[in-house]
Amino acid sequence: MARGRHRRHLPNDEVDWSGAGRAVARELFGPEGFLVVFLLILAAMFLLQAADSIPGGPALATVTTIGATVLAMSRAKAPRGWLRVGIGVGLLAVAAATVAEVQTGGGQVAPVVGATTFAVFLLLTLPAVLGAAFGHRRITLNTVAATLTAFLLIGMAFAALYRMAALLEDGPFFNQTDEATLSDTTYFSYVTLTTLGYGDLSPASSIGRGMATLEAVMGQVYLVTAVALTVSRLGDNRRDVEEVELDAELDAGAPPDDDRARDAQADSDDSDEASPPT
Repeated sequence: MARGRHRRHLPNDEVDWSGAGRAVARELFGPEGFLVVFLLILAAMFLLQAADSIPGGPALATVTTIGATVLAMSRAKAPRGWLRVGIGVGLLAVAAATVAEVQTGGGQVAPVVGATTFAVFLLLTLPAVLGAAFGHRRITLNTVAATLTAFLLIGMAFAALYRMAALLEDGPFFNQTDEATLSDTTYFSYVTLTTLGYGDLSPASSIGRGMATLEAVMGQVYLVTAVALTVSRLGDNRRDVEEVELDAELDAGAPPDDDRARDAQADSDDSDEASPPT
């Protein structure tokens, strides 16, 4: 009879809960932790929607968002060149937002440049955060935080795109108001992304309706795939998840993916070699 390794289970009163808590805290708040980034993105989301009611609100909201997204790129271990480009675009967005805030005469150049560079910066950050979320070997609370951070970044990117479209269009962007402010577009973006659909703001042009439809579909697909899968697999190793999927394919009679089958066979061979003789 083959001998196996058995893990000794400690009674509840011997579990080192404080050590486990410290490990979770290190993971969430450490050099690769995304909880701080997630909280900063939430704060930026609020500031973007309250920007019209705060003196210097648009510039303050832009600075907060750029800082949070730069931190996200850093935590995601983005390539140095990618990070430099992102920081440069982010600084340009901050400068444009500041000029738009202090200028008089109703010029559109600075707001358009600010909205465009803001959208580009957010779109540059999104792949890095997604790569970090799906690159974790073990699915943990930090993975969930990174996945949710990417979801919020999608909403911010669309808010900037709506703002850019509103500035470039001749007529009003929304049916209910003549001017689509940063606060309006941010609010509309997250209402659309989460498919709440209050109806107090609705796009007037075909371009706006097309963008809103795309965002709503992306939001729902992301929630029911990336977020749902991450939460349901919390605590699993990605290798274990791949082996379960491979077994399911074999049971269904479907041809397995060659790379996954090869990796699973190699793991099985290594396990057999490491097992002591009976």
